[in-house]
Amino acid sequence: MSPFRMSLIVGICAGLLVFHVSLTSRHLTIIHIDKYRVLPRGICMGILSLSIIKGQIMPPIRTDKPTSRSRPNEIARSSSRHEPPRTPHEFLYMIKEYHRADPVKLSQDETAPRTCKNCGNTDIKTTSVHNTLGNQVDERTPLLFWHHQASQLSDLTTNGLKASREHLTDSQLKAIDVLNGMIEDHSEQAVLQRLGHQDARSVKGWEMERLIILLTTIFFQTTPWDRMEVRFDWSDQPSDPGSMGDCTCAGPDQPYAVVRLSASEFRPFQNFRHLSGRAMSRLSTLLHELVHAYVGYYACPCCSSYREDLVQLGGHGRVWQRVARSVERFANDTLGLPIDLCRFEAIVNNWDDMLFWPMEDEAEGWELVC
Repeated sequence: MSPFRMSLIVGICAGLLVFHVSLTSRHLTIIHIDKYRVLPRGICMGILSLSIIKGQIMPPIRTDKPTSRSRPNEIARSSSRHEPPRTPHEFLYMIKEYHRADPVKLSQDETAPRTCKNCGNTDIKTTSVHNTLGNQVDERTPLLFWHHQASQLSDLTTNGLKASREHLTDSQLKAIDVLNGMIEDHSEQAVLQRLGHQDARSVKGWEMERLIILLTTIFFQTTPWDRMEVRFDWSDQPSDPGSMGDCTCAGPDQPYAVVRLSASEFRPFQNFRHLSGRAMSRLSTLLHELVHAYVGYYACPCCSSYREDLVQLGGHGRVWQRVARSVERFANDTLGLPIDLCRFEAIVNNWDDMLFWPMEDEAEGWELVC
């Protein structure tokens, strides 16, 4: 016999027993449900018994499942819900198990993007031109502050960094030549050599800001017309414990982003050509924070998908993951720079801020597994 039927029988029997006792004692008490209906106390207690035994009538609400008012893959903010994954493989397995246990079928209204009143989900336009190598390339129109859907920014960056070196814009090619010259310069006064010192403050803030302009031009195709300003500062202790850097994104009261790196802390990293592991670690951390600065500057915070795209995981949502993956791949494959933006570590370190389970194909596309 099923637990539900057993609870039903026990509940009815309990109700009849109490009702019989109340009749025998000639104290038939009634409970007013409303002004139109009354029930014997025994029947009421039977119903209560039925609802209590084994929780069959109203089981407790699961905090790891979406409610009718939440997005289909939204989850409660609770660090005790799941322990952080130990490996990228385990993270993908957790996602697969979650969706297998709670398959979600999205309606057409839920999958269709909602038009944002601020940005209007307008497309980012590009123009076909020829670079100095004679190849056809796509140059985009200037971006606007807080005026683009985050997923459009990730698509733009991903598609732009898929191009081979011969099909990059002239601005990108010039910036790459300058960066390669900085890498090959192994004199003691070279910027990237001083970036590898135990105390990196020997690299001045304005020198780091020039390096930032080179990197944003290469990876995000930024131009002076985009008007994205990023300021730099060294820090004794980043805002997050264990972090090598942080980024304060631009906002209405601060029209520029601020990137801070630890002047003394660094992650273990292998040497690359003439660059020390410390220099490569700080260069990787700088790019990690520049992804925050880029998407934070141009992504529209009024879009319905903004929380899932950027806010969750301490700012390391799916759009940050997509852009960071493209930056890593381009740096390694096209520039030959073994950059590591610590994308999986960002998930683990911000596990308490995970608001949404990504879909399987989305997480696999992040290429967290080497």
